[in-house]
Amino acid sequence: GHMEPLTRKWLDLCDRHGVLVVCEFPNFPDVQRLLKGCDLSPYERPLFWENLKREAAGMIACRANHPSIVAWSASNEGNGFGDWERANLVPHVKGLDPTRPVMLSADISADFADTHNFNGNWFGTHADFEHMSRMLAGAYPERIVACSEFGQYQADAKWYGTEKLDRGNSQRTLDHALLLQEQMEALRRLRTLL
Repeated sequence: GHMEPLTRKWLDLCDRHGVLVVCEFPNFPDVQRLLKGCDLSPYERPLFWENLKREAAGMIACRANHPSIVAWSASNEGNGFGDWERANLVPHVKGLDPTRPVMLSADISADFADTHNFNGNWFGTHADFEHMSRMLAGAYPERIVACSEFGQYQADAKWYGTEKLDRGNSQRTLDHALLLQEQMEALRRLRTLL
């Protein structure tokens, strides 16, 4: 579940059909930092951190019995807060559930080397996408290598010259499907967790 916990109905379906879930907490420290009139990081504000700890405890208590959940993602794109999250947030989540690995989405934790990779659609090529996955696996051979965000598709001038295609356009839909198919196959070959 990306940036919001999946509902019980979705998790029940995942449990029944063998779909593996990395359940992500709704924690966006980079967004929280943009609040007007506040130069502090969100983690420097005690109420933010206390509320986040309560949310994590509640989420884990409500969802821990779902066998489809194989890991927790404690933060999405911390953008500069990785050191603090590794020292404080990851141990907090591990303390709540020591049985599952913990991911910092688009960052490195003791359990995961994760990235967000949109090469091949915003910029670069299919080969760049595979190159990034290989480099990450080589740099962190003892960790689970993951690519938790990929396949976003910008139907703009980079693809179609001066034309921007609307969401309902059949060519855009086909191109997006082909992009996803290409990237899924690259990740499958590289044995990367999606």
